[in-house]
Amino acid sequence: MSRLTPLKRYNCGLPKPIMFRVNNKPVIDKCIVSFSHNCYESRSLADKFTLEKARREIAQKKKGVSHLILRAEGEEIDRLKFLFPVRGIPIMCYALGNLLMSSLKEIVVVGSTEVKTILEHFLKVVDTHGKKVMFVHAVPTGRSAFHVQPGRRPARQRPQEP
Repeated sequence: MSRLTPLKRYNCGLPKPIMFRVNNKPVIDKCIVSFSHNCYESRSLADKFTLEKARREIAQKKKGVSHLILRAEGEEIDRLKFLFPVRGIPIMCYALGNLLMSSLKEIVVVGSTEVKTILEHFLKVVDTHGKKVMFVHAVPTGRSAFHVQPGRRPARQRPQEP
């Protein structure tokens, strides 16, 4: 029985492959963050959708039930989940804090008038950390995917960006 070297045993006698180190780290310096959600015609429709989704998840025996908090048009207080406080601070501020501590240079925030008010107060307290932070009102289309579109213009999209 002949003794095979590990190279011949595992690579069928082919020479060891040459490996190249690739430093493929894309630079992300802009961000569009949407603190927005679908807006229903009435509170009863929003609550109906929320309860139906929860019942489906319970019937599917999911380990946890979704925490849908949906908005309705014309409400005096916006019940948007990003505005709910955790230890007295709206949830959106925690996300903004992470973005401000990142390597981003430009941040576009998309949201409602209440989101704008909270953003302004938050930036007065913590500052922008040298970042350009802009606000764009959410488009009331009822579809979250389209809410992001207005944020592209203020972020000055480069020709090579999708």
